[in-house]
Amino acid sequence: MSTVRFSLRTVAPEVTSVNDLDGFRAMEQEWNNLVSLHNDCLFLRHEFLRVWIESFAPEASLQVLAGRSPDGNLVAALPLMRQRGSFHGIPVRETIAMANDHSCRFDMVAEEPAAAGEAFFRYLADQDDWDVVKITGVPEGGQAWHLFRAARAAGFR
Repeated sequence: MSTVRFSLRTVAPEVTSVNDLDGFRAMEQEWNNLVSLHNDCLFLRHEFLRVWIESFAPEASLQVLAGRSPDGNLVAALPLMRQRGSFHGIPVRETIAMANDHSCRFDMVAEEPAAAGEAFFRYLADQDDWDVVKITGVPEGGQAWHLFRAARAAGFR
């Protein structure tokens, strides 16, 4: 598991990836606390995402990004997964939003969305296990747009 440090308000949380359903289940209480405080939406709650995984992607390769403060508190989260796909007919390795047409909405959850978007992008950019990152269902003004802006600033399309 690789880590990236980023700054939220002068604190340097650590970004890690939770790659299995048991690890994701263990985050339920702190995940919902973060959602309640910083992006309160039914479709971002842990229960919704867990049921979504169990219903639509039970065999998925999870990549749930978690940003933690030095004292271990969850301060940012981005629920992703990996899959094989195609881009204009070319086979690609995709890192995608944990969402589909039945999700209604997708987003990142963070105390400091701009810093989290930058940190999550840097974490993903340091990985060599994807060709395409595909995040859909983010509302206008949603927190995940910060990830998009960080990618654009780094020269990604």
